[in-house]
Amino acid sequence: MRAELVIKGKSLTGSSDLTLLAPIKPGLVPSLDAVTYKTRAKRLLKTLQGGRASLHEHTLLRPISDAVERVAKIHSFRVAVLEPEDKILLAVTFDGTWEAYIRVLWQKVGTLLDVIFCNSEGYVVSHDAGFDAWAGWVRKVQVETAFYYNTHGLTVEDARYLRDEERLHRQPPAPSSPSAQAAEALAVTRLRVRTPEEIAWEAASASPERALDASRQALQSLAVLFRLTDFYLPGTGDGRVLQRAGRDILREFVSLMEDGDLPPELKQAMRVRFDRQLRWLLPQDEPEVTRPREVPKLPPKAVVDDPADVQGGILRPYESITHGCLLLVAFDARGAGAGLLDELRKLLTT
Repeated sequence: MRAELVIKGKSLTGSSDLTLLAPIKPGLVPSLDAVTYKTRAKRLLKTLQGGRASLHEHTLLRPISDAVERVAKIHSFRVAVLEPEDKILLAVTFDGTWEAYIRVLWQKVGTLLDVIFCNSEGYVVSHDAGFDAWAGWVRKVQVETAFYYNTHGLTVEDARYLRDEERLHRQPPAPSSPSAQAAEALAVTRLRVRTPEEIAWEAASASPERALDASRQALQSLAVLFRLTDFYLPGTGDGRVLQRAGRDILREFVSLMEDGDLPPELKQAMRVRFDRQLRWLLPQDEPEVTRPREVPKLPPKAVVDDPADVQGGILRPYESITHGCLLLVAFDARGAGAGLLDELRKLLTT
C-alpha cells in the first residue's frame, strides 16, 4: 500500500501558509530570576509587541524599519504561547511558495526567530547553523494546515504599489498645462516599490533633526530590550541570541552609531544616559555578536557554461548565473525596433 503524500502547507491565489508548533523547554531559565522558559517566552513576546506598536504609532515616517516588514512577502505574522500544551505557535501567511519564502525568512528575520524559539526544545539557531539545518528544524515542527483561505491574489508589494499610486493620484491636482500633466504622468510611471530599509534610512539620514528623532526612538526601544538581559544573560548563548536580535531590530540606529553619521556631542550625551545599554548593543570585542552570519557569496562574473546551448537557462539552469533582470522596451515605430536590433546584432555572436 502506497503511503499518502502529506503536504503540510497550503497555497491559494498566489499566497501560502506556514504553521509551526514547537514544544517549550521544561524547567527554569539559568538567569537572575527564577522563571521558566514559558514565562520568558511570554515576556519576550509582550516586549516585542509593545515595541513594535510604539514604533508604528510614533510617526508616519518611521526612521527605524520593522523587522517583519523587511521580508516584503508577509501578509500576516502571529506568535502565541499555547497553554496548557506549553508550545510556541507561529502562523504566517506569505507570498509565493514554501521553498522561496523559507530562505528569505532565514535571511531576513532569522535573528528574531532565534530569540523566540530558543525557548523551545531542539531549536537550531539560524545564525550558527546553515540554511539546510535550520530548514530541517522548520520541517520537523511544521504542522499540516487542513483548510486555508486567502481573500485576494495581491502580493504584499502589489498592495504597497497600489497604495503609493493612490497617494500620488490623491495629491492636489496639477495645473492644466501640458508640462505639468506630463510631469504627473511621469511620476506615476516611475513609481516603484521601495523596501522598508530604504524608506527608514532615508528618513533617519535626511537631516540632523531626523537622525536625532531616529536616535530618540531607538533608545526607547533599546532601554526596553535591555531589560530582557535579566532572562537572557550576557555572555551566554541565549544572551548572544538576544544581542543579535536587538542589533537587527535597531538596524538603522546601529548603522548611525557605527558609521559615524551622528554628531560626536550627541553620541557623548547618549553615552552618559545609556552607557550600559549601548555597550551591550555595540560590543567592541564580541565578533560572534557583531559579525553577520556567513552567507555564500555570489560569483564575481557570470560565465555561460555552454555557449552552443541555445536553450541554456531554460531546460536547465546555468550554475554560475544566480540573478537576472527583465527589461521592457517600447518603440514609437516599427523602424525604431528594427534599428535597435541591427545595432544589437553587432554585439552578438552566433
